[in-house]
Amino acid sequence: MGRHLILAVHGIGEQKPGDTVDAIVGAATTDLVDPEAPNPDKERQSNGPVDVYRDLIELPEQEFDGTPRKAKLFPVHLRRVRRAQTQDGDNEAVFAEVFWADKSPAPNGFFWTAFDLLKVILGLGYIGMDNVENTRGRASIMLFHAFTWAFYGLVAPLNAILLIGAVLLLIDMTPLNIGTNIPTAAILLGQGLVALAIAGLIWVAARLTYLISIFARGLAFFGALIVVIWAGYQLPAMGWLSDGIETAHGSLLLLGGFDPAPLCPPPTEPLDAFQLRADPQGSLECFVSYTVAALEVSWFATIILGFIVLVSSWFLPRSVTAPADGQSDTLYPSIVGAMIMFWMTFSSSFWLLFKSVVSRLSTARGHPSGTSIEMAHQPDGFLHGIFGRQFGNAQDTLGLSIYAMGLFLAAAMLLVLIRRLSRGALKKDAPPAWLSRVILNPVLSLILKGFVIVMFALVVALFLARFDFAFMAEGTVVDWMMDVVAFDEARNGIIGAIALGLGVLIYNFPQVVAGALGVVRDIVTYAVQESCICLVKRGRYRRNFILREDINSRFKRVLHYSLDATTPSRITIISHSQGTVIATQMLQNGWVKDLLRKAGNPPVTLITMGSPVTQVYRHYFPLAFKVSTTKMPDGLKWFNIFRIDDYVGTRIAPNTGVHKNLHVDAHGHLGYFVDHQVWRHMWNAVQFKLFDGPIDADHQAAETQV
Repeated sequence: MGRHLILAVHGIGEQKPGDTVDAIVGAATTDLVDPEAPNPDKERQSNGPVDVYRDLIELPEQEFDGTPRKAKLFPVHLRRVRRAQTQDGDNEAVFAEVFWADKSPAPNGFFWTAFDLLKVILGLGYIGMDNVENTRGRASIMLFHAFTWAFYGLVAPLNAILLIGAVLLLIDMTPLNIGTNIPTAAILLGQGLVALAIAGLIWVAARLTYLISIFARGLAFFGALIVVIWAGYQLPAMGWLSDGIETAHGSLLLLGGFDPAPLCPPPTEPLDAFQLRADPQGSLECFVSYTVAALEVSWFATIILGFIVLVSSWFLPRSVTAPADGQSDTLYPSIVGAMIMFWMTFSSSFWLLFKSVVSRLSTARGHPSGTSIEMAHQPDGFLHGIFGRQFGNAQDTLGLSIYAMGLFLAAAMLLVLIRRLSRGALKKDAPPAWLSRVILNPVLSLILKGFVIVMFALVVALFLARFDFAFMAEGTVVDWMMDVVAFDEARNGIIGAIALGLGVLIYNFPQVVAGALGVVRDIVTYAVQESCICLVKRGRYRRNFILREDINSRFKRVLHYSLDATTPSRITIISHSQGTVIATQMLQNGWVKDLLRKAGNPPVTLITMGSPVTQVYRHYFPLAFKVSTTKMPDGLKWFNIFRIDDYVGTRIAPNTGVHKNLHVDAHGHLGYFVDHQVWRHMWNAVQFKLFDGPIDADHQAAETQV
């Protein structure tokens, strides 16, 4: 007799506190009937009638030692299960939930789903950093970090700067009559100050992580630059600055073989009514044109760096022993392709939508008197004019990104279909790598790498197009290929419809999109770093993964409390998806093993379901996620249950010491805890029982009557 402690560690972070433990308790206390037995009533497996007692306690994530001063608490749901109508507290099953979904929350609604998509796209950089730091040498790490600095420190902040300026101008266009007389200089000053305010707010209020800090620095730099330029041209005392800017600009023109000219020459074309009112000198549009040009150059630099990262991955030295094919664990070049493709599609779709909104908000205010309302709503306002003249210059790659996205999604759906039709192959002990999973699939990774190469070729072609080379003349193959991928009026309706269709998908099916993002979001959450690896002191590498440390600490706290409160005679850990990564890592933790040793080393059974432990984590992050039962508590038995079509994780590699890999029929990645086939394995192969000892006669009679 004794207490049976059962820890429940959930997977994809969409649960509410208590959901996981209630699902497991419900399935574990329900009679299991074999539908294939000749007499199902006699083939009933049961723990007998039970009483369930519900408890809840709040535990601190860290030691309550004043750092931080206020404890961060998280809920721990407990369920005490005893045989019905008994008060035998010495023979009970105690379920304790390790809840961490609030660290990777699923969004609700259109806006938060779109924002979550943006966060996941930006967060992919952490996965790339983790992969290159686990598999490559210093040169590869430095190259990938250079790419992330260009992406997060230039491209993302410049998009934010343009958005801030566009919103300020949009306020000036709406029928609310707000700021109808704001001069150009004040708009530029406001743009710089808002950028600085947002950067300061991020720095003060947000939990700074490595990539967020890069973005905040970039935004602060460009905001300060705008304020300095404004001061140089608007404040007499700062006239020396504007003189220096003009002199430097003229010198650069001379070096390029051009005649000296002002940085922002007066407009040469007739001005419309909006321009006459808002920007008669053309300085605002000049500033926008320079910002768009800076964004274009930043994109070119980012794509070139991404291409260098990809090519260098083929020959730069590794930090660990190479796998059989030499490249199978090299994930970070594919992350480069995913970041460029998803961000380019997302941001371009956003600007297309914004341009559409601007055209619909054009009003008669600012047009010549007598303008009809039909003409006033045509897209000929000042801000729309800026979009029309400047936006297209930065959109030459939109068509290519949309095509690549379509190919990527089509390949993913085809892969899912092939897996559904290849269940026989998936049941084999070693199915092909391209078929064994969807997440981080080698074929999809190859498409992303190819996208990086094609994007680099397009950048080179766009640069060469500035010159009159014969092989790029009209009618050549190169000219035809450029026309195919270009964002032009002939295809902007189709491409725009596809881009806007992504927004419609998010708007109408936010829960479906959020669910699809869940797996990637969880991996990103577990990879978030606080600082650059170059600044991390020896021995503190693990602590640099701040959210990972928070989640792991919760496992420790729940185990510590449960051991003290229950003094169990045996322990079972039931985990799913990302929860299996948490459980396997913590069972190898020295502090956890010390806790179990102090508790008398009760036997431990580990049950993982839909686990990406070896297929994903150990494969792509071999230094950080070593997995072996030899490093876990003595005598531990590890059972892995998987569905053959699970798109996240299936088998656990035998060299980990896993006792058995048990497969069930296809049914996706979710719902393991209440799956009948899973519980047949739990009862028969795992020999999972709630209580020690047989069911006594009274309870057996009560069960038979039921």
